[in-house]
Amino acid sequence: MLVGALTPGAGYRVSLNGYAQYTHSQDHTLLYLTNRRYHVYDRIIRTKHGTDAMTPPHQPPRASDPAPPLWMRQGARFLVVGLLNTAVDLAVYVTLTRALALFAAWKVAAKALSYAAGLLNSYYWNRRWTFRSQSTPTLTFPPFVLANLVGLAINAGAMQLCLNTFGLPEAFSLALATGSTIAWNFTLSKFLIFRA
Repeated sequence: MLVGALTPGAGYRVSLNGYAQYTHSQDHTLLYLTNRRYHVYDRIIRTKHGTDAMTPPHQPPRASDPAPPLWMRQGARFLVVGLLNTAVDLAVYVTLTRALALFAAWKVAAKALSYAAGLLNSYYWNRRWTFRSQSTPTLTFPPFVLANLVGLAINAGAMQLCLNTFGLPEAFSLALATGSTIAWNFTLSKFLIFRA
């Protein structure tokens, strides 16, 4: 809708989206445009080629979607690190028992070493990336190891309880044991170990 004044003799048309478009013009013209929601102030500029160009109307800034809460972002990172830990654990175990065959007869020892490698990987990425803690390793690494050892016991205990005591299916028991361990480790990591 055109609410201002145009230069006398200047032809124009108004498009459906509320833009005024000149068919011809003789000088610079100021006009006011409005659409259904916003009043817009635009300047029509005559270019050196004899055509008219109009600046696009100024739209109000769009409200960005609110960011997820911090605990949710940290939880997502924690799960990503957990997947990486599993990959490191498996890679080290296969390397020791298959590729190099150094521990072919000591698979339990190889699993202990691969678990330790995954634990170190977990500590590094959770401290630096997931929780971005400024605390020193001397303050955070010992409780981190202790919490993960307790988590390992929780995992084994939950598996024993679900599978052998309650007689739940293996897949369901495994999911509950894994979920309880993740919840334990994340809670302690966020609110105790890496809280600073």
